[in-house]
Amino acid sequence: MKPIILLLNFLLILLSCSKKDHKQPVQKKENILLDKGYDYFIVNKTDSAYIYLNKAQELAIQEKDSAAASYCLTMMGVIATNYGDHLGAQELTIKAYSLLNKKDTAQYKRIESCLYNLGDISSRLDEYDEAIDFFKQALPYSKTNERTIFIKNALANSYREKKDYQRAIKIQQEILKHDIDKVEYARILSNLTYTKWLNNPGYHAQTDLLKALSIRLQNNDLRGLNASYSHLADYYEKKQPDSALLYANRMYQNATGNKSPDDQLDALQKLVKLSPAKQTKDYFLRYLNLNDSILTARNISKNQFAVIRFQVERHKADNLILQRKNTEKNYQLLMAFTGLVLLTIGGTLYYRKRKQRLALEARKAIQDNQLKTSKKVHDRVANKIYRVISEIENKDDFDKNHLLDQLDDIYNTSRDISYEITENKQRKTFSEQLSSMLFAYATGDLIVDIVNNSDDFWLEVSENKKSEIYIVLMELMTNMRKHSQATTVNLSFQRAENCISINYNDNGVGMLTETKQGNGLRNTEIRIKNISGNITFESNDKTGLKILISFPVN
Repeated sequence: MKPIILLLNFLLILLSCSKKDHKQPVQKKENILLDKGYDYFIVNKTDSAYIYLNKAQELAIQEKDSAAASYCLTMMGVIATNYGDHLGAQELTIKAYSLLNKKDTAQYKRIESCLYNLGDISSRLDEYDEAIDFFKQALPYSKTNERTIFIKNALANSYREKKDYQRAIKIQQEILKHDIDKVEYARILSNLTYTKWLNNPGYHAQTDLLKALSIRLQNNDLRGLNASYSHLADYYEKKQPDSALLYANRMYQNATGNKSPDDQLDALQKLVKLSPAKQTKDYFLRYLNLNDSILTARNISKNQFAVIRFQVERHKADNLILQRKNTEKNYQLLMAFTGLVLLTIGGTLYYRKRKQRLALEARKAIQDNQLKTSKKVHDRVANKIYRVISEIENKDDFDKNHLLDQLDDIYNTSRDISYEITENKQRKTFSEQLSSMLFAYATGDLIVDIVNNSDDFWLEVSENKKSEIYIVLMELMTNMRKHSQATTVNLSFQRAENCISINYNDNGVGMLTETKQGNGLRNTEIRIKNISGNITFESNDKTGLKILISFPVN
């Protein structure tokens, strides 16, 4: 009987403790983690800020402090936005917004901040209709004149990007009627004048643009100076190219000084367009190097943020397993204890399996993302950059507008890698795109001969297969330029009923061992298999390299 009596006493103590705990109100602890995250955010140590804010929002949720949790998530969204992780920032900000009470006037400031951030993110993703909608929703929650003007300026800029210049001009003119400080006045004046000029290219904008620039110089508004120099460079581009080049140079120097990489890219793009031919190549190579560095850094940051968020979700799962419901009063004491034991055992097993599964899924997701990003950078960016550099090095006289088109294509491709956007936005037919790419590898020492690449040849072939073939041939041509020492390349396209064959021949040194083992050719074989095709390599150090590619049309 003693074991039963001891068991009953234990259950009575357990239930009495549970009742006491239930009666006592939950007391919120001071969130020191939030203060640390904010301090790191202020001094621009964003990695540490993100980590502490992430821990702070987890603690706030545990203590049911939704306002603090929303604040942390909002700041994390701002950090993610600054690192180019726009989709991650959007997810964080929407979650922050969902935690706020829309009827609580004390939370209006944070509601407005969330809606403005969502508008800013949409604008960066070129979703201007969504941006306009979010900015309009934010305005009723704005309680200060400064914030209202700030949001209206962003709203006007979104209308300008949509080319709805009249609405943008109307909003900016209304802002100028308010009592605003000099720095804000210069910003609105510059934006308004630039919008008027876009609406009417004959508009004499230099007076007000220079006035805004003078105010910014007097007030040492470094970020504002980038905008003024950009507006003046665009305005003078056709009227006075020398002046446009001067302001583009000033923009680049100022953006470099205040470490604004996006403004540096914008300035370099202007310098490529405006500079003499001798300097164009140098600016173009700077642009490529900076763009590559930014893309790499932002991808690393996005992966790091993903790991941090995973750790929080894992910790939440741990807490859910460790939390147990109080035994209900109507249950018999013995059955309650038995159920508690069974729940503990089952929960522990579930916890271990879930923890292992979450860890494996997170590790696999990160590895897949890194592999996918690496493959896309190789296929879509690296080969294009190599092709452009090859043209620059082997042609004394090249078309600057053609170079700018390629520069814009590389920039858009790099940016779109993060958002899973397809890159086929050109107006040329596929056969024209393919021929243009293949002939780009031709030089004074290398002849490229193409047979039977016509528009009719590619009829009925799906966009996916054409895209894969384009990347495969680009990889083969890049390897040829790097390794083969060939002077002649022949490509013949043949079609028999439902089968397409592509014959590649060069007179180089054949396929080297390190070439065979490279990631590029392995990706090539995978791509051909993905479209149900075959690829064979025949290498001879005397006769060069022969490659046969075949795949079904449908």
